[in-house]
Order: sequence, then structure tokens, then C-alpha cells
Amino acid sequence: PTGLKLRVANRGILPARLAMRSSKYGKEGSLLSQTKRGGGGKDGDASGAAAAVVTFNPNDGFNTILPNGSVDLTVCFRGTSESAHSFQVLCFALGETGQPCKFSIPCRAEVVHIPLEFSTFHLPLPPTAYKPGSISQGSVILRNSSGLSSCDYQFKPPSPDLTFSPLVGSIPPKGTCRVVVKFEPCLPEPSGQPEQGGDGQDEAAEDAPQAEDGAPRPSPSEVINKLRSLWSPCVVRHEGELSLVHLNVQTYVVEPNLKLTAPGMKARGSGIRELSFGTVAIGERHTATLRLSAARFEEGEEIPVSLSLLDHRGDFQVLNAVRPIAEARDCVIHLCFAPRETREYFEKLTLSTKFESIRVNLVGEGVLPSMSLVEGQSPIDLGFVVPRDIKENTFSLKYVSKCPVRYRLCVEEENFSSSFGPSVFSCHPSSGIVESEGELDVSVRFKPHFTHGSHMKASVVVKCQEDELGSVRVEGRCLAAGIHLQYPQGKALSGEDDFTGSLRSCVAAAEDGETAQAAAAEPLSLRFDDPVRLGEAKEEHFEVVNTGSASGEFSFEPSSDDIVQERWQISPAKGTVAAGGSARISVQVTMPEDISPEFVAYFGLESWIEGHWKCSITSGGKTTTTSFESKCLVKPERAAAEQEEDT
Repeated sequence: PTGLKLRVANRGILPARLAMRSSKYGKEGSLLSQTKRGGGGKDGDASGAAAAVVTFNPNDGFNTILPNGSVDLTVCFRGTSESAHSFQVLCFALGETGQPCKFSIPCRAEVVHIPLEFSTFHLPLPPTAYKPGSISQGSVILRNSSGLSSCDYQFKPPSPDLTFSPLVGSIPPKGTCRVVVKFEPCLPEPSGQPEQGGDGQDEAAEDAPQAEDGAPRPSPSEVINKLRSLWSPCVVRHEGELSLVHLNVQTYVVEPNLKLTAPGMKARGSGIRELSFGTVAIGERHTATLRLSAARFEEGEEIPVSLSLLDHRGDFQVLNAVRPIAEARDCVIHLCFAPRETREYFEKLTLSTKFESIRVNLVGEGVLPSMSLVEGQSPIDLGFVVPRDIKENTFSLKYVSKCPVRYRLCVEEENFSSSFGPSVFSCHPSSGIVESEGELDVSVRFKPHFTHGSHMKASVVVKCQEDELGSVRVEGRCLAAGIHLQYPQGKALSGEDDFTGSLRSCVAAAEDGETAQAAAAEPLSLRFDDPVRLGEAKEEHFEVVNTGSASGEFSFEPSSDDIVQERWQISPAKGTVAAGGSARISVQVTMPEDISPEFVAYFGLESWIEGHWKCSITSGGKTTTTSFESKCLVKPERAAAEQEEDT
């Protein structure tokens, strides 16, 4: 079909009634009685009458015009064969005098064949609520039946509340195109108050809200609960020829009835709601609750609610089944947002009833938890304690993320097991949520319940949503009460001892005599890891640790004064160690630039040299004496620095 618009105005002071019909008076869709087809045929030819139909919109041509008002009419013509048609449109008006006034409008139309086919010329849209952001839509499929050339089209919306997408297009031969038609009621904008003392009516008329084409926007009373037919012209161009086709879009506007509430939800100026979940750490899940209610019900009525489908692979999900709205029960919808990637998320959710729909934009951002350890904190040496004593130290976690993050600290034991007893290492706090950026101090406690021959090692693993972000190594020693010689980690106690993986100590003096005598029978030995060359000095160290309740004394006296012992030096050779304290002892070997003949004759060109001392430790009135030796491998070549000077 195609059509033309007419505007009929009433200049009188009383309402006027208007009726419009085609040449032959009758009901809508009556056949034309006067049709001339291309110069052939006679008036009243039955074949010509069956070839075209004329209709009127709105209200089938029957309308009432208020004083100083007007009405827009559309005369629609539809033909079925290629020919020229001429007819008259008859107008009947009943005005102030009460006598009918009749006048006619001559019309002419030419029917041509175009290859553009519409899936429908009558497109009814779902009911639309009269509020911002309320949209109803439908679609029509255009098909180009021509197999030789393309066909262009362009829609011209008759009203600003009707949009077409795409508005303009070109369809290839035998191709199709889906055009989406959206209807959003145009609400009148609030107008300013007219100034006092002037012609208020004229100013109010000038300030009245108008549409884009200059026509005043309809008031709510003219739109709500009214069925409107919007005849939308479409210009078709095929092989240089222009044709006009009309699409009848039927709309129905209802009064708003639904109310949607949710904590933190915002409403835009367009009426679309926006629910933001904010920034959420990957692996976390935040929930929100939507509550949909209705203002008006009929007796015993339940309003079914439907939701648009969310992406089943997406990160927004509906957690519950949707129930209808009743007079004493709202529709509650639980949503959750669980991001799996670091990016911004957006999805549309539409809540629909029979006469109304509400669109909600769901937005959120997924961020990767960025809790890290402050550098330079590992390993943490908690020193030595006696059984059931406590030592503490702290380390810091650095948090730089944009959202709260949940963390958990796990202690993983390495060379011991406390599965059947209390934990040796513990962290406080062991879990929690970090809200703001900064550093979090964590306390590590070392409380052993049994002595251990080496360092007790563990790792404090920082986890966030079961992802490991880093770890801190912690270590400590549990020794019997007394004075001990503590060796650096990785040092062997003697040349025949293969145990080099952890630190061990030998009890030199203890508060109980049995332990002191047993330990005194075992000599103490310190072996250097790296060999020493001519003109070079090497140094190792150990500690004298007092875990007893009283202070103690220690001394190291050389066992001999031969040429080998002269190369060794221990410092300090004597000292005091307080209860709970320790003293660092340094052992150094120094080789001359040239080896004496006696040295070579006695030891050979490459051999181990040893230093021997008598170690005496006194604690609690008891003295323990044992032998202490150190070993180092001697290389006959000179140090690298001396070789460069010679060259």
C-alpha cells in the first residue's frame, strides 16, 4: 500500500464531525466505482474495480475536530496490477450550522511493480508503557526478488517516537534484510512558566513541547490507552525509478504499572536502569536483589514476569526461579556477578509483563587480586627456643588492588610434621578481607613442643581465591636448655658426615649432666666449603647459643703451635653469652704468598689442613670440655689477583 497525508482544520468555535469515503460511499475497503486504467476500460469496469482498494486512517475516516484544532488523516491506496487509477475522496463535515458540508478531492495513483517484497505491511507492536526508556519493537523482512540488480530503500519515520534500523540500505539480488522497528513514546518536556502581565496563552503555546518536525507532542490523555496506526513511508529505488510504499506500524500505549527497586540501582535520563556491581576480584561472587512490584491489580490477578536470556557462558547469572507478581507478593530476582577475566562487563536484562517492560543494564569490572609480599622479607629466622616457648616475627603484605580481596595464609611444613599435635608455626591473622590499599602486617609465631636436631622449616603461602600469590620461608630451632654450638646451614659436622641439607648443633654444656657428658664425647668440626689459595684468606663462622636460664662462658685454646696451627685464627677466643643470647664466632685461615719447603714436605702440593682447639664451656656451675677442629682444602696456585699482577 501507499498513502498521502491530509490535515483538516476546524476554524469554528464548536466541535465538528468529519467522515471521509472514496468515490463510492461505503464501508472501509469498499471497491472503487470510478477507476480509469491506463486509458482503457470504462467507468465502472468490474476488472478495474477489483484492482484497487482505498482505506482511511485513523478511525476509518470518522473523526471529531475540536475548535481551532486539526486532525491528520492518511489516505491509503493499494493496487494489484500495473496501471493508472483516478478516483475522488469525498469529505462529509457537520459543523456549527448542523447542515452537512460535502466536498471532494480528486486523486490519481499509478501502480508499478517493484521487486522489493515486504514480509508484512501491517506490523502490530506490543503494548508500551508511557514512561522514559519503555521500548517495544518488532521487525519486518525485506526481500529483493530481482535476480539482476540491487534494490535501495529508505524509511521516513512519521513520528519521532518511531525508529527504523537500518533506516537506509541496499539489498543485493535475491538478498534479504531484516529491519528492526522500535517504538518509544515521546514524553512532553516540562515547559517554563509564562511571564506575568503578558499574553500568557501565546507564550504558553510557544513553550509547548514540540516534536522534531515542529508538530506539538501529544499529551498523555491523547496517547494512553489509544491504538495508533503510524503509516511509515518507504522510498524504493530500482534501476533509477523511485516508488513509494507504506508500512503500517500499529502501537498501543498503556499507563505505567511496574516499579523496580534495587540497592544502588541508578536511573538514566532515558529511563533505562543501571545496576553496577563495581569492581569484583576474579574468583569472588557478588550478589544483588531486584524487587519488581505492581501498583494496580484486578481481583485475584497474578501478573506473569518473563526475563530476557542472559549469556549462559557469561558472568551475570539469575540465581532463582521467577515468580508472578501478586497483590501481596513482589517478584524477587537474585542476580550474581562472578568475573573470570580482567575486563569490564556489560549485559542487558529485560523484565517484561504483558503490557510493560523494563530494561536494566548490568555492569561490572573484574580485576585480578594484586596482593603481594614486600620484597626482602624471606627467609625469616625466628632464632632458637626451648620446647613450649614462643618466638614471634612479622612480615608485610602489600595490597594495591581496586576492590576488597579475601586472603588466606597456609603454613606448609617441610622437614618436620605436626599432624598429630599443635602447629609449630602459626600466623595471626590467618585469613581476612583487605578493604583498602596499603600494607598488612602479619605476625608469625614459633612454638615447638619437641626438640629437633636441625632447623625446623616451613613456608607461609599467601592465597587469594585458592590462587597462590607468593610465599615466605620461615625457620627456627628448638633446642634443649643449655649452651649449643650452632653451625651455618649446609655445613657438615665432620668430613665423613653426609648430612649437609640443614643446620645442626651439638650440645656443649647443658643444665642436665647426662646430656652434657654424652655430647662432650662427640668432637665438633667445621669444614670450609671453598678451597683456599696462596695469598688468600677464607672465613667461616658459627654461633654459641645459650638456651638456658643462666649466663655462660666459653673459651677456645689452640691444641698445638705447629706451622699449620699458625695459619688459623678464631675470634673471639673467649667470651660470655647471656641467657637467651648468642655470640658469633669467626674462624679464619690465611695462606702465605709462597709455601715454605717445610709446609710442602709435610702436607704435599694439595691437601687438607686442620686447626685444633680445646673448647671449654661453663654454665650453671658446670664445665664441659670438648675438642673443636676446622678443615680447609689448600690449592697450590696463587690467587687470581696476584696472577694478573705478575702478567
